[in-house]
Amino acid sequence: MPAFWKIFWIALGTIIIVVPVYFIFAVFYSTEPKPAVAIDAVSDEVLFFIESDHPHDAVQLLTGPNTMLRAFSQNPEIKTYMQWITQYDSIAGSAYPGDILSNSTFILSVNSDTGQTLSTMLIVELPEGDHVDEIKHFFFKAEGDKSILMEKSHGEVTYFPVNLRKLQKLLYFAVHKQLFLASCNEQELKQTIDRLNNGSSLNADNRFRQLAATAGKNVDAHIYLNYANLGKTISVMLNPAVGFLPQQMSELATWTETDLSLNDRELLLIGYTLAGDSASLLSAFRQEPQPITVTGVLPASVDWMVHFGMENPRPVFENLAGANARMGRDLFSWMGSEIAVAGATNNNMRWLVVKAADIIAAGVSLDKMHGKNNPGQTFETEYNGYPIKQINDPDLLSANFGKVFGSISGNYYILLKNYVIFADSPDELKELIDDFYQNRVFSTHPDYRSFADNIADRSNLFLYANPGLSAEFISGFLEEKMKNVYTNNKNLFLNFDGIALQYSYVNDMFYTSLFARYNPEYHEVDPTEWKTKLESKPVGKPFLLPDHRDGKQNIIVFDAQNAMYLINARGKIEWRLPLAEQLLGEVYAVDYYKNGKWQYLFNTAGHLYLVDVTGQPVAGYPLKLPVSATGSVAVFDYNNDNDYRLLIPLNDNKIYNFDLQGEEVEGWHKFKTRSAVKGELQHLVAGNRDYLFTTDENGLVHITDRRGEERIRLKKQFGKAASSMFYENVTNSKGLFITTDRKGQLVYIDENGQTDFTSFGTFSADHWFLYEDFDGNRSKDFLFVDKNRFLVFDRFKEVLLEHTFSENILTKPLWITISKKNYLGFFLPESNEIQLFDAGGRAFSALHFESDLNFTSGNINGGNQTNLITGNGNFIVNYGMEE
Repeated sequence: MPAFWKIFWIALGTIIIVVPVYFIFAVFYSTEPKPAVAIDAVSDEVLFFIESDHPHDAVQLLTGPNTMLRAFSQNPEIKTYMQWITQYDSIAGSAYPGDILSNSTFILSVNSDTGQTLSTMLIVELPEGDHVDEIKHFFFKAEGDKSILMEKSHGEVTYFPVNLRKLQKLLYFAVHKQLFLASCNEQELKQTIDRLNNGSSLNADNRFRQLAATAGKNVDAHIYLNYANLGKTISVMLNPAVGFLPQQMSELATWTETDLSLNDRELLLIGYTLAGDSASLLSAFRQEPQPITVTGVLPASVDWMVHFGMENPRPVFENLAGANARMGRDLFSWMGSEIAVAGATNNNMRWLVVKAADIIAAGVSLDKMHGKNNPGQTFETEYNGYPIKQINDPDLLSANFGKVFGSISGNYYILLKNYVIFADSPDELKELIDDFYQNRVFSTHPDYRSFADNIADRSNLFLYANPGLSAEFISGFLEEKMKNVYTNNKNLFLNFDGIALQYSYVNDMFYTSLFARYNPEYHEVDPTEWKTKLESKPVGKPFLLPDHRDGKQNIIVFDAQNAMYLINARGKIEWRLPLAEQLLGEVYAVDYYKNGKWQYLFNTAGHLYLVDVTGQPVAGYPLKLPVSATGSVAVFDYNNDNDYRLLIPLNDNKIYNFDLQGEEVEGWHKFKTRSAVKGELQHLVAGNRDYLFTTDENGLVHITDRRGEERIRLKKQFGKAASSMFYENVTNSKGLFITTDRKGQLVYIDENGQTDFTSFGTFSADHWFLYEDFDGNRSKDFLFVDKNRFLVFDRFKEVLLEHTFSENILTKPLWITISKKNYLGFFLPESNEIQLFDAGGRAFSALHFESDLNFTSGNINGGNQTNLITGNGNFIVNYGMEE
């Protein structure tokens, strides 16, 4: 056979054999199951999922020395999970599956089918090969040889229940399509297997793929949020009173992807959000982001805010609230690019601020509504030149702007610069006006300024909260069970000094950022609530006295020119009253007319003064004293019936007793002391008997009854320390009363005038002595302050606290209560500051209370806050304090 044909038949035979084999292999490989990617296992009904390309690094981040996460891990449940994760990571770190986890895509999805319960699914991409035996071996090593109870199957897929002993849960895992799948919810695992078999994936959604393509590289993790399921999940956690919120959350957008960046004390999520179709609330914000300027008129006390920025407000609010035929046109005709609702939790105030495109048109429009809705009963007043008016329509704001902005229904309003500001009461607007003109605005507050460095100055939607201050406001949104959870873990949230969420329209998506800052030492960096300037430097100390007009406390101060000032709780000077002489001692609140209205009583060397809350003297006052005074008047209302007695030491060394009409009290024994009395007269009740204590400048003590008759005659005078008070003895039976002498000895005085002494150490004649429960154990302690030393002893003379100041203490320490906890406050004149101490030592050390004047404390607004009122230069300063 010729060579050609040999070659031909050999070639043909080869083709006949090879081609079928090729097609057999081609068909085999084309029908072999292809490995899935992790996203294929995620349900489109997921609530949110976390994705990481380096899961081992993510675990290291979770379990590493991170201040924020370490604090959360103190929660018992979280702590158990963190310990479990640490154990598993340790086992996996150097062996299987550590090598896989270092470079595999990892997804943790959280699903909520009903909103009542959440279930999680762990998904890890596996390299080629059969990994089931290795995974089983890993669980045997972590949980014990009998941890895998059995094999089960779902369709053709085998899965395994694992007993997680420490968590007291069953974990179900399977390997399917080169994915490791694990969940504590067996049904969830089965549904995930079905999803992989059916080929239904989030990746089938073109818009989702477009969003996923924006995910950053080399970040700690990606977090995806599905808004469709957000509402039903949140609804079971919220108070029914805010039942509109879950639906609005679900309708806000479709998906958000953010990249997680976590450092020691800051959490940052940045990414993009898909608004979805025109029905979504965010879709109406497809407009240029706007500058955030309302912070320049809101008070510095604001601790939460919701802010909208938009070029055209009408579509936003027609989407949010629906068009309002009654007056919506009038509102939108003048409305500008911003609207915000904000609140101050501490004093329970809130404001709604609308930036006006035309403030004159806004005023005309609102005046029409003001008259139209208040026929015959129009409310209008003026404060510092600003008319305060009211529109009597409780639904005005919610009907036009939606329920988010409908929390204000009183509709009192003012025009300030280019803003219309609404509030529920005139007082809230007065507070805002005062703060604005004293530059105590939100944008200048140091805490917000430092926080705002991490957020954009333009946005379409901006939500801000300071959890450290707004805890009570936040808890009001929660249903009872969630409120209990929040309360039990309150300290974790209080240590966040700011959380901000922003959406800004760009490139057909919304740039999204969430920033949170954790500060375990957080108290307000600058606790100043307000500063008020006097015409001259203040002297002495401030006094807090009640005001019947608003139930708050006024501040009474005196300056170096002998002028008296009344400053209201907002820091505004209401009046200034010039006096001929300087104040001696204390200022008291009395009810002269016995009608529930207060007047303020005090004395100078030559006169007794009684002025009302408007600064006008009561008829007959000031009263000229028969002899000049050497010390402060003391006011006693023995039976709490407004039948006051005014006891005052005069220069003839006698103690005088006047009633409020200025008449000397009949039956009073005007006893005489050996030398002038310059200290406080005291009144104590023991065993239902009254005791009046008078000490002259030589330390000689007189103890009398209400009539000035001697009640206890001391067997021997002991030379009382000038700065010590008398206290009823509740520690032992050595005497009825205690005080200290000039040697610093504790002196017991019994009802027969016998004295007994005990020593806590050596102190100078100028020491201060206080008898208080310093450590909160319901037993009185003995507090000594001498020059630069501060010591606290318990009843057994054991030292509870000892502190040495850098300078001498020259004024009496002040006993202070903050959030039901007791502190002792000291004024340091050389350092120009106030320092507070509790049983643990120096408290609030991160705060600097600048002061060159002695101080006082109290609650001036009626909320939970304690105020420290002091002076600095020509200013009276109010420091707000909360534990």
